[in-house]
Amino acid sequence: MACPPKPRKRFMRYVIGALIGGIAGFAYYKFIGCATGTCPITSNPWSSTIYGMLMGTMISSSIG
Repeated sequence: MACPPKPRKRFMRYVIGALIGGIAGFAYYKFIGCATGTCPITSNPWSSTIYGMLMGTMISSSIG
């Protein structure tokens, strides 16, 4: 039976996931984005970065 990860290690997993997700969200805005401005997530760099951070945190919490 495996022991659960220590709180600091678990916290760092969330932080790293959020950083990677934020970078991916901003890159999606920068390189793909939405030219017309009608897309609610990808038309604004702040919303796409925050959405990417949330997705990165959720994915990192589900791994391991």
